[in-house]
Amino acid sequence: MKSCYLINRGNNKSLFISAYGDYSSSRGWDENEDVCIYSGTTVTKDQKDFSLYTLYTDIDRGVDRWIQDVRYLPKLLIGGAIFLVTYFFFSLAVRDPIPVLDETIIALIVTTISVVALSRRDKKSDISLKKRFELKQRASESRYEIAPELNLIEQYLYDCAQFDTIELSEKIAKVEGKNLPPLSLEISNDYMIPFKEQYLTYIKLNQKEIYSLYNRYLNVVKTKKGREAFSARLLKLGMNSLTDLPLLATTIMIANQ
Repeated sequence: MKSCYLINRGNNKSLFISAYGDYSSSRGWDENEDVCIYSGTTVTKDQKDFSLYTLYTDIDRGVDRWIQDVRYLPKLLIGGAIFLVTYFFFSLAVRDPIPVLDETIIALIVTTISVVALSRRDKKSDISLKKRFELKQRASESRYEIAPELNLIEQYLYDCAQFDTIELSEKIAKVEGKNLPPLSLEISNDYMIPFKEQYLTYIKLNQKEIYSLYNRYLNVVKTKKGREAFSARLLKLGMNSLTDLPLLATTIMIANQ
């Protein structure tokens, strides 16, 4: 079963951790696999629409990636053949000699146009459309279930948002022994087992600034150096609304589970 997770933050900032968010794994997507969406509280109609829209978008992009992977070798061979035919055509068939560089450039342009056209055709192929339809059909039949752990995460995000920016930045950077408040999740439950990996993948792909700061946090904690500088950096970003410090704090705690 595919597990998805909806984390409600209010103010249109909900996070949807999609099981189809990692397009590089699209080769292993099973169109016969059921989908379950977990949330901390009862899901509203708007949240359902948001969840399905995200799932459909991820499925479209994932299938595009899948068909490109499947067709990579054939396109490579076809592209190579087109390049050679074009190159030798202008070398041998054209009456007036063309400089070798010009022949190469023309052959590359023709090859690029041909490969792009093939890619577009592949995305609209019967096998691609069939896979999209079957995956979206499963997504539209998703079950919705309550997961208490997600409610804890939502509350944790809310609690972190109540700290002053300077206080939260110091807690994240562990300045002078300060620490973030604890967060304990029962991720051993069957439905929560994929959560940590999917959550971190979501942050890596969709919240690049948060992921970059998280990696810097790991370096600061490992070396035990630069905590004041890191805290100052977080304070500047937070004061200018350039990053989401509560989300960074929550990411750190989830990664530590």
